[in-house]
Amino acid sequence: MVTIKDIAKKLNLGVSTVSMALNGNSKIKEETRTLVLNAARELGYVKNGLAVDLQQGHSKLILLVVEDASRPFFSKVIDFIQRRVAYHNFDLLISTTYLKHDHTAKKYISEHRAAGAIIYTVNIDDDFILQYASPDFPIIVMGREIQGDYVKSLPQFNSKHDKSCKITEYLLQHHFSKIAFVLGSLDTLGSIRRLENYLQSLHRAHLDIDESKLFYAEASTYEAGYEVTKTMIDCIHQGEIDSIIYANDDIAIGGLLCLTDHGIKVPDDISIIGGTNLVQSKFVKPALSTLGSSDESLSYHYAVDYLVASILKQDVSIVEQEYHERFENHKEVIIERETVKLLKKGE
Repeated sequence: MVTIKDIAKKLNLGVSTVSMALNGNSKIKEETRTLVLNAARELGYVKNGLAVDLQQGHSKLILLVVEDASRPFFSKVIDFIQRRVAYHNFDLLISTTYLKHDHTAKKYISEHRAAGAIIYTVNIDDDFILQYASPDFPIIVMGREIQGDYVKSLPQFNSKHDKSCKITEYLLQHHFSKIAFVLGSLDTLGSIRRLENYLQSLHRAHLDIDESKLFYAEASTYEAGYEVTKTMIDCIHQGEIDSIIYANDDIAIGGLLCLTDHGIKVPDDISIIGGTNLVQSKFVKPALSTLGSSDESLSYHYAVDYLVASILKQDVSIVEQEYHERFENHKEVIIERETVKLLKKGE
């Protein structure tokens, strides 16, 4: 394998001069640089990327670990993150922990195959993250709380005003009272938060919690949404359910298809609503009502900006200060489309 030393020997130049020429250092004259590049091509020299990374103190690669990259929700997350990573002139490497296959992700983390990582899956446990986070490999965790040296859970800001628009409260305000809830995969972190909001909202409305109206989809997929909704058909026909909250849009779209196949009209016979504002939700018929936000990219841009600042050993408090005000104005909003019938009192 040809090395810098071989080029230096051929040209009778110093190793440092050859290295600077190969890396485009402005201190090297153009004629010397051309001479070095020509010799490198002639000898078949290939730049050692790891060595360059070590010289720079970091690689230009960020690792993103998610549970299932094929899910529409994570496709949206990946899009937000990859655009922000590119903005900072870094590259993105994606690894998954689908069906708890976490070997590759853990290998990349333990061997510090990138400059830092964003972890958005419950399949990489807290102890492992805390063990391998370091000054030269900072880690951002999304969707759960974990704090430690060189580990940060984001986002960390909440509005001092309660501006969040809870789905259950929205349905209660429109006089639905027989509200079913479909929990998505337990690996789907947002599902748990939606369930907590559902239970809290019923409690505040002084409504009994009916466990027969709680359903569990075994995965966050269209197919799982279809299958779990099949188990609800009899209850809907008997008038025991007047609306359904699906923890995310993936299973809601599957549920919508199931209801249509069984002759149940949405929203005339039953109202349904999702929770992750997928692009696909605009185009199903009827278009799916869901939960969105005033700036869906905010959390993901914050995660990337904070991580890059940590990698470059910059002052992260500047990033925190910038995003604090933006989170103050951030809120969740109901996106009203066609799958919720807005009842008037007494209907």
